[in-house]
Formats: sequence, structure tokens, C-alpha cells
Amino acid sequence: MTKTFSTHTVGQEVPARRYWRRQAPSTGNWWPWGWLPVIGLICVFVYGFVETAPAIEAQTTERVRTNLEAHGWQNLSIVTDGQDVLIRGIGNEFDRDRILAWVQNTACATWIAGERICPNTVQVALTPPNGAGNNSVSALSAKLHNFSFIERDDELVLSGVVPSADVRDAIIAVAESAYVSGAYSSFVDDLIVSNETATDGFDWAVDRAWPFLRALDGAQVEWRSGRFSVSGSAPASTAEALRSVFNTAAFPTRLGVLNLVEIADVD
Repeated sequence: MTKTFSTHTVGQEVPARRYWRRQAPSTGNWWPWGWLPVIGLICVFVYGFVETAPAIEAQTTERVRTNLEAHGWQNLSIVTDGQDVLIRGIGNEFDRDRILAWVQNTACATWIAGERICPNTVQVALTPPNGAGNNSVSALSAKLHNFSFIERDDELVLSGVVPSADVRDAIIAVAESAYVSGAYSSFVDDLIVSNETATDGFDWAVDRAWPFLRALDGAQVEWRSGRFSVSGSAPASTAEALRSVFNTAAFPTRLGVLNLVEIADVD
């Protein structure tokens, strides 16, 4: 039998052998950490769809409505789809441009950034008043119900557009009572009846007008474009009280201008 011997030189370095083996894919269980972010995103989406989106839409509608009413437009239809706003109503092209500017600048409250503009898109579709340009009652009634009560040389002039004959009769009754008591030498009725529902704040403004008419000389009280304004003169001793009454209204957004001339008290 032949024998085979393996020899090597002492001190000689033998090259090491290297082996590579393909790493098998990890089969470890990654639950629950892999699914938690997915579930979280689903919950956020559902909450936003069910709770947040309707709340944002409702707030957009309410803020737009409040903004328009503050500018005297109470009879417009407001349709919101998310933060897209559609305004419908009666008016002309000039009205459309103003309404568009007001609505586009409507701000809503946010969680982080405070008040931010909320409408994404705004469309305004106005129908011209029937009979516009011929001074018809239908054209007048398409506008807000406005009034102007003015005292001129002991005469009270009542003008404007009122919603019904009953409202007109009630205003005339108060004026007649003031005339009988000697507060005025005469009064003029230039009120027009629209036979339409009163706009918000109209009755409030009529009731609020009489105390200022009684307290002021040369009084002029107006309800126009949804704002209540007063001008006239009064003794300095009562001027501050009149300012307080005017400025402490329950509806501050309905306040217009108070132009009060103080007359020095005579000792």
C-alpha cells in the first residue's frame, strides 16, 4: 500500500478559507408594530371624515353667514360643500362683486394657526330684481328692509321699506303718540310696504330707535344695510349715558355709527 504524506514548512502561513452563505429571509413576527401605523392612519382618516370635515363645513357656513349679515345681507342662500361656498340670492352685478369680496375674506378658527381664511372657492349667483329700474315695490323689496327716522324742525319724517302693513301701522301709532304729546308739530309717512318677511334685526332696530329720538335734538336714526346708526345733539350731562346705551347693544355687529354732538349744560 502506498502511503501519502502531507508536509508543510514550519512557519509558513496557510491561507484561510472564507465561506459565504445566503441569508434566509427573516420569518420573525413583526406584529403588532408593523400594523399600528397603518391602523393609526385609518383612524385619523375616519375621524376626519366623520367628525372634522362636517365641523369645518358647518363653521364655514356659519362664519360666512355672520360675515354677510354684518354687511346687511340676511336673505342670501348659502350652500357649502366642504370649504367650497355657493351664494344665491337677489342682487345686481355690483352686489355680486361686494359679496364675493366679503366671503373670500371670511376667517375661521383653527386648532394651531388661529384665524385663517376658510373658503377654498366662492361662487356668487345673483338674480336681478324683478322690475329693476322702474321703482316698483318688487324691486325695492328685493333689498334689505331699511328705515330712516329724521327730526327736522319739530317734524318727524318716517321713510324706508317695511315688511308689512302691520309693522307700518305700529310705527305710525308711536309717531302719532309722540305728536299728540307735543314732541313734534307734525310727522310725514313715507314708508313703503314690501309684504315680505322682515330681515333679521329690523324689529330690534325699530324698537331701539324711539329712545334716541326722544333723547336727541335734530335726531336721525337709521337702519341701513344691517347697521343701526344714530346722530343728533344732546346735553353734555346725558351724552355719556346715551353712548353707553348705544354701545352696550346685545348685538354689537348690528351697530353702525354714533355721531353725537354735545351741548354745554346751562347753569
